[in-house]
Amino acid sequence: MTKSGTKRHIRWQYAIGGSIVGVCLLGAGIAAASSSNLDELSGGDGSYTYSCDTTISGAHGTVIISRGTTCIIDAQISGSVVVNKPGAVIVRDSSVTGSITESLSSGTQICGTTVGGSVSVAGATGFVLIGDPGNGCYANTVTGSIVVTNNHNGLVVVGNTVGGSVVSSGNSGSGPLAGQYSPIVSGNHH
Repeated sequence: MTKSGTKRHIRWQYAIGGSIVGVCLLGAGIAAASSSNLDELSGGDGSYTYSCDTTISGAHGTVIISRGTTCIIDAQISGSVVVNKPGAVIVRDSSVTGSITESLSSGTQICGTTVGGSVSVAGATGFVLIGDPGNGCYANTVTGSIVVTNNHNGLVVVGNTVGGSVVSSGNSGSGPLAGQYSPIVSGNHH
């Protein structure tokens, strides 16, 4: 994956989602991918890998994810992204006109993305990553607020430009690097 011709990777590993069949409702159509059709994405040095049950790129309407791991890469989403239990989402280098809303998801990663609404992640059972430029996850630009509550398997929200507020409460779990024993929310600005 590249941005401005630079190879990108994350210097640490964690798991997001599983290998369940992925189902996404895209506007009026339905897209699905079976676990035998997984896309594998990895950093240039292999330090970070994840599997996508479904990969979305290009122009689409609202995306609803209810199972599996959906990767939204280099996409223009003209609506919102909604993730329900037990789905997981990875959004990279994309634009979302609406909001990204997750409830009881299996985890999330949002990097290098412009969000016209807010980002809300509540009750995630997997790791939550919303920007961390120092570790290969480019910062995001969020017009609304970032609200992360009651996520219990680690959380990093770093370096994002946020039009509204950043609200973090009830989160637990360690950061991805040695010596990080609690969620990390820092360096976000207007």
